[in-house]
Amino acid sequence: MKSSVPLLLLLAACEREAPPGPAPTTEPGPPPGPRVHQLDADSDPGQVDDTLIAHIQAQRWEPAYELMSAAYRRGVSLQRFERAVSANEYLRTTTIIGCSHIETFELGVQRRECILQSEAGNAFAQLYYARDPEGWRMTGMVIGGTPAFPSPETVGHVPSSPIPTPSSIGSEVLDPWR
Repeated sequence: MKSSVPLLLLLAACEREAPPGPAPTTEPGPPPGPRVHQLDADSDPGQVDDTLIAHIQAQRWEPAYELMSAAYRRGVSLQRFERAVSANEYLRTTTIIGCSHIETFELGVQRRECILQSEAGNAFAQLYYARDPEGWRMTGMVIGGTPAFPSPETVGHVPSSPIPTPSSIGSEVLDPWR
Protein backbone atom coordinates (compact mmCIF):
# COMPACT_ATOMS: atom_id res chain seq x y z
CA MET A 1 0.00 0.00 0.00
CA LYS A 2 1.37 3.39 -0.98
CA SER A 3 1.55 6.19 1.54
CA SER A 4 -0.47 9.36 0.92
CA VAL A 5 1.90 11.46 3.04
CA PRO A 6 3.83 12.97 0.02
CA LEU A 7 0.54 13.97 -1.57
CA LEU A 8 -0.67 15.63 1.63
CA LEU A 9 2.61 17.55 1.99
CA LEU A 10 2.31 18.77 -1.58
CA LEU A 11 -1.24 19.96 -1.02
CA ALA A 12 -0.28 21.73 2.21
CA ALA A 13 2.58 23.53 0.45
CA CYS A 14 0.26 24.75 -2.29
CA GLU A 15 -2.23 26.22 0.17
CA ARG A 16 0.31 28.43 1.98
CA GLU A 17 0.18 32.12 1.27
CA ALA A 18 2.94 33.67 -0.77
CA PRO A 19 5.45 35.69 1.25
CA PRO A 20 4.72 39.42 1.36
CA GLY A 21 6.41 41.42 -1.36
CA PRO A 22 5.71 43.83 -4.16
CA ALA A 23 2.64 43.10 -6.19
CA PRO A 24 3.44 41.90 -9.70
CA THR A 25 2.84 44.47 -12.36
CA THR A 26 2.15 44.01 -16.00
CA GLU A 27 3.02 46.58 -18.57
CA PRO A 28 1.13 46.72 -21.81
CA GLY A 29 3.13 45.41 -24.72
CA PRO A 30 3.67 47.32 -27.93
CA PRO A 31 0.53 47.82 -29.96
CA PRO A 32 0.09 45.44 -32.87
CA GLY A 33 1.26 46.64 -36.24
CA PRO A 34 4.44 48.36 -37.41
CA ARG A 35 6.93 49.52 -34.85
CA VAL A 36 7.24 53.24 -34.22
CA HIS A 37 10.58 54.38 -32.86
CA GLN A 38 11.57 57.59 -31.19
CA LEU A 39 14.37 58.96 -33.36
CA ASP A 40 17.44 60.85 -32.24
CA ALA A 41 20.64 62.09 -33.89
CA ASP A 42 22.27 58.66 -33.57
CA SER A 43 19.32 56.69 -34.91
CA ASP A 44 19.75 53.80 -37.31
CA PRO A 45 18.36 54.35 -40.83
CA GLY A 46 16.39 51.11 -40.38
CA GLN A 47 14.39 52.84 -37.66
CA VAL A 48 13.58 55.64 -40.08
CA ASP A 49 11.90 53.37 -42.62
CA ASP A 50 10.03 51.37 -39.95
CA THR A 51 8.70 54.61 -38.47
CA LEU A 52 7.93 56.14 -41.88
CA ILE A 53 5.92 53.08 -42.95
CA ALA A 54 4.04 53.08 -39.62
CA HIS A 55 3.07 56.74 -40.07
CA ILE A 56 1.98 56.18 -43.68
CA GLN A 57 -0.16 53.20 -42.73
CA ALA A 58 -1.78 55.24 -39.93
CA GLN A 59 -2.29 58.13 -42.39
CA ARG A 60 -0.15 60.46 -40.26
CA TRP A 61 1.26 62.44 -43.18
CA GLU A 62 3.10 65.22 -41.33
CA PRO A 63 5.22 62.92 -39.11
CA ALA A 64 5.98 60.74 -42.17
CA TYR A 65 6.97 63.83 -44.16
CA GLU A 66 9.26 65.01 -41.33
CA LEU A 67 11.26 61.76 -41.73
CA MET A 68 12.28 62.88 -45.22
CA SER A 69 15.50 64.92 -45.50
CA ALA A 70 15.34 68.69 -45.20
CA ALA A 71 16.52 69.06 -48.81
CA TYR A 72 13.72 66.76 -49.97
CA ARG A 73 11.11 68.72 -48.00
CA ARG A 74 12.31 71.99 -49.58
CA GLY A 75 11.54 70.56 -53.04
CA VAL A 76 8.36 68.58 -52.34
CA SER A 77 5.30 69.97 -50.57
CA LEU A 78 3.49 68.01 -47.89
CA GLN A 79 0.44 67.85 -50.18
CA ARG A 80 2.41 66.27 -53.08
CA PHE A 81 4.04 63.83 -50.66
CA GLU A 82 0.67 62.86 -49.16
CA ARG A 83 -0.96 62.31 -52.58
CA ALA A 84 1.90 60.08 -53.75
CA VAL A 85 2.31 57.91 -50.65
CA SER A 86 -1.42 57.52 -50.00
CA ALA A 87 -1.78 56.12 -53.54
CA ASN A 88 1.17 53.69 -53.21
CA GLU A 89 -0.21 50.25 -52.32
CA TYR A 90 3.21 48.91 -51.39
CA LEU A 91 3.78 51.64 -48.81
CA ARG A 92 0.24 51.36 -47.44
CA THR A 93 0.40 47.58 -46.94
CA THR A 94 4.06 46.73 -46.20
CA THR A 95 4.40 44.24 -43.36
CA ILE A 96 8.16 43.59 -43.42
CA ILE A 97 11.18 45.38 -44.84
CA GLY A 98 14.08 42.93 -45.01
CA CYS A 99 17.37 44.50 -46.07
CA SER A 100 20.14 42.28 -47.36
CA HIS A 101 22.73 44.78 -48.59
CA ILE A 102 23.69 48.04 -46.92
CA GLU A 103 26.24 50.53 -48.27
CA THR A 104 27.39 53.44 -46.16
CA PHE A 105 29.17 56.23 -47.98
CA GLU A 106 31.15 59.23 -46.81
CA LEU A 107 29.43 62.31 -45.44
CA GLY A 108 26.48 60.43 -43.94
CA VAL A 109 24.84 58.78 -46.94
CA GLN A 110 23.47 55.24 -46.99
CA ARG A 111 21.75 52.95 -49.51
CA ARG A 112 19.95 49.74 -48.62
CA GLU A 113 18.71 46.99 -50.90
CA CYS A 114 15.64 45.38 -49.42
CA ILE A 115 12.66 43.16 -50.07
CA LEU A 116 9.28 44.61 -49.15
CA GLN A 117 6.64 42.11 -48.14
CA SER A 118 3.21 43.64 -48.55
CA GLU A 119 -0.36 42.84 -49.42
CA ALA A 120 0.43 44.22 -52.89
CA GLY A 121 3.04 41.46 -53.29
CA ASN A 122 6.75 41.23 -52.61
CA ALA A 123 9.05 43.70 -54.33
CA PHE A 124 12.72 44.65 -54.49
CA ALA A 125 13.34 48.12 -53.09
CA GLN A 126 16.25 50.50 -52.77
CA LEU A 127 16.09 52.89 -49.82
CA TYR A 128 18.24 56.03 -49.69
CA TYR A 129 19.19 58.00 -46.56
CA ALA A 130 21.20 61.06 -45.56
CA ARG A 131 22.26 62.27 -42.15
CA ASP A 132 20.63 65.64 -41.46
CA PRO A 133 21.30 67.73 -38.33
CA GLU A 134 18.25 66.06 -36.74
CA GLY A 135 19.51 62.52 -37.52
CA TRP A 136 19.09 60.01 -40.34
CA ARG A 137 16.37 60.91 -42.80
CA MET A 138 15.12 59.26 -45.96
CA THR A 139 15.95 60.91 -49.28
CA GLY A 140 14.14 58.46 -51.55
CA MET A 141 12.84 54.96 -52.17
CA VAL A 142 12.53 52.98 -55.39
CA ILE A 143 10.15 50.00 -55.35
CA GLY A 144 10.39 47.62 -58.29
CA GLY A 145 12.18 50.26 -60.35
CA THR A 146 9.58 52.99 -59.69
CA PRO A 147 10.17 55.93 -57.33
CA ALA A 148 7.88 55.62 -54.30
CA PHE A 149 7.98 59.35 -53.48
CA PRO A 150 7.51 62.34 -55.76
CA SER A 151 10.73 63.88 -57.06
CA PRO A 152 11.69 67.34 -55.83
CA GLU A 153 10.74 70.11 -58.21
CA THR A 154 13.64 71.51 -60.17
CA VAL A 155 14.62 75.04 -59.30
CA GLY A 156 16.10 77.23 -62.01
CA HIS A 157 16.46 76.76 -65.76
CA VAL A 158 16.03 73.27 -67.20
CA PRO A 159 17.15 72.77 -70.79
CA SER A 160 14.36 71.60 -73.09
CA SER A 161 16.50 68.65 -74.21
CA PRO A 162 18.83 67.38 -71.49
CA ILE A 163 20.52 64.96 -73.91
CA PRO A 164 22.66 66.62 -76.60
CA THR A 165 21.56 65.92 -80.14
CA PRO A 166 23.82 66.03 -83.23
CA SER A 167 22.33 69.35 -84.23
CA SER A 168 23.14 70.87 -80.83
CA ILE A 169 26.84 69.97 -80.78
CA GLY A 170 29.62 70.82 -83.17
CA SER A 171 30.91 68.21 -85.61
CA GLU A 172 34.33 68.22 -83.91
CA VAL A 173 32.73 66.69 -80.81
CA LEU A 174 30.91 64.04 -82.82
CA ASP A 175 34.05 62.78 -84.59
CA PRO A 176 36.78 62.22 -81.99
CA TRP A 177 39.11 60.62 -84.62
CA ARG A 178 39.74 63.83 -86.54
